[in-house]
Amino acid sequence: MTVKEFVTNYNKTKNIEKHITKTYLPYAEKIALCNMILKNTCYKKVSEDRKIFKINTPSRQMLFLLSIIDQYTDIDINWKNSLSDFDELSETKLLGEIIKAVPESEITQFSSLLDMCLDDLMTNTRDLMSWIESKGESLGMALDAILEVVMNSEELKPIIDSLGIGEILSRED
Repeated sequence: MTVKEFVTNYNKTKNIEKHITKTYLPYAEKIALCNMILKNTCYKKVSEDRKIFKINTPSRQMLFLLSIIDQYTDIDINWKNSLSDFDELSETKLLGEIIKAVPESEITQFSSLLDMCLDDLMTNTRDLMSWIESKGESLGMALDAILEVVMNSEELKPIIDSLGIGEILSRED
């Protein structure tokens, strides 16, 4: 049911509990949803093939709450118009009521996982040491590829032999 249908139904029945369809969401699904939320709220598209890192915390909170509603209830969130759904639920004060009806342990775990996924994202992509390590790894892979081409090149073999470095370059670590 849409948000509008839910609001209309709630105004007649005053019953939120009957709309709760799940009391547990598998751990892997929670992590996948957290990563999707972060993908949509930590990057800004600046062109068709380029994005920049830019955190949007209010959108992250909105998507978190709407994801809970989408996953634990029979209410279908219109993701193309999610702000409108969020506003309607907030204005009618039903957003908080729905969240209260979902098991608290699920909200707590989902929220903790979202924080952990954000911490991982920051550590793995924004931390200076991770950046240096990834650049060092990339450089090492490039040099290994170049060395392999050089060592297998028939044209360069006489030069390598004349310098006496063939044995050094062909040693394995």
